[in-house]
Amino acid sequence: MDYSKLSDFEVSKRVAMAIGGFIEEDFCEAHSVIFRRHGRHQYSFFEPCTNPSDAWPIIVANKINIEWHQWKDDTDKPYALSNATMISRYDDNPLRAAMIVFLMMQESANVQDNPA
Repeated sequence: MDYSKLSDFEVSKRVAMAIGGFIEEDFCEAHSVIFRRHGRHQYSFFEPCTNPSDAWPIIVANKINIEWHQWKDDTDKPYALSNATMISRYDDNPLRAAMIVFLMMQESANVQDNPA
C-alpha cells in the first residue's frame, strides 16, 4: 500500500484499527476525528500522527527508531525504522513516519501469517 497518499486521519484510523479498542462510532469521518473513550462520557482525540502521547506507546511497544538523516542539500529529514523487520520510512513528520512503519510491520506480519 502507498501510505504517502493517505491523510493523517486515514493513517491514524488504520493505526487505531490495528491496535484495537476502538469501535465504529469512534471514527468521525466528516470531521476527520478519532475519539478514544475513557469512560461513559469521557473522550479524548486519538492522533498518533501528530500527538506524541498517542504515538509513543506504539513506537516503544514496536521498537521503532526515529532518526534524522541529512540530505544532500543539508536539510534534515525524519526517518523511522524497525530494526527487527528493517522496514523504514522517510516523512517530513517523524510521528507519521513511525506510524507508517508500524502499519507496514502489521502488513508484513499478516503476509507471513497468511502466505498466498
